[in-house]
This record gives sequence, structure tokens and C-alpha cells, in this order.
Amino acid sequence: MFCINRDLLLYHVKRANTTYDAIAEELGLDRTTWYRHLREGSMTVAEMHEVIRILHLSVSDAIAIFLCQIGSVNATANQAQEAINATI
Repeated sequence: MFCINRDLLLYHVKRANTTYDAIAEELGLDRTTWYRHLREGSMTVAEMHEVIRILHLSVSDAIAIFLCQIGSVNATANQAQEAINATI
């Protein structure tokens, strides 16, 4: 299981002008399976690599999203939410 920073991931999804549903489709996953992977942190490494490719994430962004530290999630979540609000 991985710690997935869903707020930061959502920021990058919106920044890439796509949706979670579109990513699930590109990964070949059912929408509910994709959401379960996000919720439970049960994404495979191959799926992570595909998301990184789809969203054109930098190494630092990928690490912040998929290998976040449990204690740092709240701080980066607030930063991601501020960035999302700024783009709306």
C-alpha cells in the first residue's frame, strides 16, 4: 500500500485538463476500480508509471503524489487546494 496524495493528484489532473474517468479509461480500468485504488493506495507501480506518463509529471511531483509521507499530506493538500482554487 502506498500513501497517495489525492489532493495533489487532483491538482495535476485538472492542470492536464483531464478527468479521473479519462485516466481510468486510459489505464484500462473500470472507474470503480480506479477510485478504489486511489482511496486504498493499492495502485500498482505500473499504474503509477502510466499516470506519470499521462499527466507528464516531474519526478518530484510523482514522489510527492505517490510516495508521500503520512504526516505531510495535510500540508501539501492545503497547497494543492489553494492551487486548484486559483485555476478555477
